Parts: sequence; structure tokens; C-alpha cells
Amino acid sequence: MRVLFAVQSLLAVSSVSGFIPAPFHLVQPSQHRSIELFATATEEITGTVKWYNIERGYGFIARDDGEADMYVHATGLLTDEPIKEGDHVQFATEIDRRTNKPKAVSVELTGKASPAPKAAEAKPAAAKKKAPAPNAELKKPSIYPNQRALLTAKLQNDQAAKAHAKMAKSLQDEKLHRSLLAAKLKNDESSKETRIAAQAEQARLAKEAEEKRIADEKAKAAAEEACIAAEAEQARLAKEAEEKRLAEEAEKKRLVEEAEKARIAAEAEKARLAKEAEEKRLAEEAEKKRLVEEAEKARIAAEAEQARLAKEAEEKRLAEEAEKKRLVEEAEKARIAAEAEKARLAKEAEEKRIAEEKAKAAAAEEAALKQKALELGCDDIETYKARTAHWDKDEDARLAAKYSVIPDLGERLFTILVDLNMVELHLDPNDPNVVIEDDDDE
Repeated sequence: MRVLFAVQSLLAVSSVSGFIPAPFHLVQPSQHRSIELFATATEEITGTVKWYNIERGYGFIARDDGEADMYVHATGLLTDEPIKEGDHVQFATEIDRRTNKPKAVSVELTGKASPAPKAAEAKPAAAKKKAPAPNAELKKPSIYPNQRALLTAKLQNDQAAKAHAKMAKSLQDEKLHRSLLAAKLKNDESSKETRIAAQAEQARLAKEAEEKRIADEKAKAAAEEACIAAEAEQARLAKEAEEKRLAEEAEKKRLVEEAEKARIAAEAEKARLAKEAEEKRLAEEAEKKRLVEEAEKARIAAEAEQARLAKEAEEKRLAEEAEKKRLVEEAEKARIAAEAEKARLAKEAEEKRIAEEKAKAAAAEEAALKQKALELGCDDIETYKARTAHWDKDEDARLAAKYSVIPDLGERLFTILVDLNMVELHLDPNDPNVVIEDDDDE
């Protein structure tokens, strides 16, 4: 009975542990592992930055191959300077394990720029060139030169905090599990085996809880170190930003001085170009006058050449007309000869056709005569003609019609012999159907 109660107690403990979430009712020693955020990167792709928020550290890139715009985060940049709208970049894509969507990584500038508009028609350089204003406002420098590093540190800090909260919850679930096992152990004191198993399970859970506590402390220490590192990085970035601001102010002052020098040099260049333009204009006028004179001479020579060519063309036309007339006459003669030859050949062909038809008719007639001779039992056509010379065709047709209606062959043969007077008939005097008339009675 006690053994049955112990088995029931173990089943009850297993049932209670089954209601606890799977990650906690049989917890293994906790180990701090880094979280994989991205899948394997794809090959490099190019595109143009559509827009980018520097403060929040994200934006979108319009791909050159026409595919959908690609999301980009500051942690995916390879440059210290943030990208801006219009920059041409190359990047790879990875699947973000948190959103299960592709994003751009390993983003870097390609050095290419959008094609500049075409310049206007060429004019004297001095007339178009303008010196920059001495007090022109320079481009405002970015206040987030190392945004990527700051966001990376912030992301690590958030991940460490989430891991710490998750481990704290796991520890609470372990405490609940231990309390349930302790209560069950008190109810099952009557079973020694159950108590020993429960104590072993409680000792194992206590060991795992201690290991989890140590792991939680390590994770908390790592999170604190990440926070300290982020604060140090933020201070370093602030220092770098200040140093950069001072350097940019010095650069701005240098650029203003260079702009003034460039303006003075531009004015001198403008005067030099104006002088060169005047000299060039005078030279062009002299060249234009020379070209006009040469053009007049060329026109007179061209008119003379045109008259000569017109005369040659007229002579050539007359010669071509004479040649054309000769060819027409020869063609007419050839046509008449061809028609005569055609008529001769047609006549010969007609005579040949008539001769062939006569030969065919004679052959057909001879074949028919041979067939008829064979039917009458004649050896050759001459014998057949001799036998049939005195025949009447109409009489032959009448006899054929007469004998064809007699179905019996013997009767038909007998009738033919009677008609030829080759059989002598004798009447039966005893036949009642025969009436014998005596000539004397007449």
C-alpha cells in the first residue's frame, strides 16, 4: 500500500511540475550567451539613400535594381559619418531575426554622385565665373559623427537588461517550484522512497537555483559594465564633437580667407580673359574677311565648273539617247525573230501531237481488232476481217439481243444451230399439242 502511495505521490509531483512553463520546471544551469540577431549576409547591392533620420539612426535606401526600398539602421553602417539623403552606397542584406525582414548591413559610400546638370553654352570664362562671398555660410557639420557606436552600446545595454529581467522571473518560478515540492514532501512522509526522491530533486533544484543566481549576478555585472562603457562612449563622443566643432570653426575661417584670395584672383583672371577676348574678336574679323574673299573666288570657279559639267551632261544625254534608240531597234528585231521562232515551234509541236494521236488511235483500233479476233477464234486480224467483211452490224446486234435473253447455255446453242439450219426438226406425231396439216387437204 505504501508503494502505491509513493507512486501516486511521484505522479502528483510530475503533474504539478507539468503546469510550470517548460523553460523553468527543469531548468539547466544558466549560461550567458550572445543573441544572434541576423542571418548570413547576401552579396553586395548598390542604391541611393532615400531618407535618413540622424537623431533616431535609421532610414531607407532606394535600390538601383528596382526592388523594394531597403531598411537601414545605424548599426549597419561601416562609416563613422552618418549617411544622408542622395548618397550613393553599396550594402549587403541580412534577415533581422527580431522582425524576420531584410535590412541593409555593411553600408558604405561608393564615391559616386548623382549626375550634375549640363552646363550652359560656352561663354568667356571670366564672364561666368563668380567669386564666393566672403561671409558665405558653410555647411553645418553633423553633431552625430559616431551615432553608430552610441546606438550599438545602447542596444547591448538593453539586451543585458532584458536578459536580467528574464533570469529574475526564472528564479521566481524556481522558488515556486521548490515550495511546491516541499509541500508535497510533507504530505508524503509516509513513503520513504518518495521522500528520498523529493529531497534529491529539491537538492538538485537548489543547486540549479544557486547556479542561476550566480549567472544572474554575472549578467547583472555585464549589464552594469555595458552601461559604464556606454556612458564612457557618450563622454568620448561629446569630447570628439567639441574638438570637431573647434576644428570646423578654424576650417571655416581658413575657407573665408581662401575665398577672398580666390575672388581677387578671379577678378584678375576676368580682366585677362577680357583682353584675350578682344584680341580674339579682331583676329576673327580679319579671318572672316579673308574667308569672304576666298568664297567669292570659289563661287566664280564653281560657276565655270558648273557650265563645263552642264555641257558634258548634255553631250552625254544625246549619246545615251542615240544608244537607247539603237537598243530599242535591236530589241524589236529580236522580238520579231523570237515570235517567228515561237510560231515555228508551235506548228511543229501541233504536227507532232496530231501524228501521235493518229498513232495512238491506230494502235487502239488494232488492239480492239485483235481482241475481237480472239473472241471469234481467229489467229490474226486479216482472218477476222475476211470473216466479218459481209456481216451486218445491225443484224449482229439484233441476234446478240435475241440470244442474250436465253438463260440456259444448251438451249441458247440449240437455238443458234436451228437458225443456221444446221439441225433438222422432226415433229412428234403423238404429241397432242402438235397439229400436222396435210398439204393435200388444202
